Amino acid sequence: MDTLEDLASRIPGDELFLLMGSDSLSDFQLGGCRSHCELATPLVVHRGGTESPDWSALEELVSPERLAEIARMAVGFPAVEISSSEMRNRIGLGRSIRYFVPRAVEEYIRHQRLYQRADA
Repeated sequence: MDTLEDLASRIPGDELFLLMGSDSLSDFQLGGCRSHCELATPLVVHRGGTESPDWSALEELVSPERLAEIARMAVGFPAVEISSSEMRNRIGLGRSIRYFVPRAVEEYIRHQRLYQRADA
């Protein structure tokens, strides 16, 4: 069963949101996305320094009023100038990743000794 359908059936009447990056909008029409839009409101995160979201991908899935509402709720997110491979490299070298990830994530990575180099 689809995760979103399962969740909606477990908490009927609650408002659900489907969090996605703006780069995912172009692929959103694939599959059963119409039902996703009926079960949850797409909440689009737009990363700073990238092109604005292409809302046309949702035009055939929702009404113009709903599309305007979805676009109004878009979340802006500042560009983070670090890649995941650079993060793993920093960890492997024993360098701090503080301020790049939440403190709980930093602690989990440290306690689990993730991304540690064999020679470290």
